[in-house]
Amino acid sequence: MILVDSDVIIDFFAGAQPSANLLARLLVEHEALISSVSVFEILAGVTGKKRLRQIEELLSIVPVIDFNQLAAEKAAEIYTKLKKKGALVGNQDIFLAATASCAGIPVLTRNVQHFERISGVDVLRPKDFEQ
Repeated sequence: MILVDSDVIIDFFAGAQPSANLLARLLVEHEALISSVSVFEILAGVTGKKRLRQIEELLSIVPVIDFNQLAAEKAAEIYTKLKKKGALVGNQDIFLAATASCAGIPVLTRNVQHFERISGVDVLRPKDFEQ
């Protein structure tokens, strides 16, 4: 199982490669998971009916992992460590990393620079899957 970041999901809807083909493959293989944080990110600001339908369809087939108390506690720990180092990243990335860490699964993202700052999270890039 792989926790898919919102940037890869957005690429999927835009048909941007290699993310689009990779996510399509992960969906067919039932390997993709989405965090409730990413649900917020992909829905925030969307007003077009077509895109809303696409998102709803995606959410109907992909399991969503909730950002729960355990993940919130892990996120607070990550935030504190990053702040101490002067290397903070956005809260959504911290929440996603904490969710992945608690579930013991990697994050698939193009935003590798942020996630590599967080210890204990395996980071995958779409281009890592190119043949």
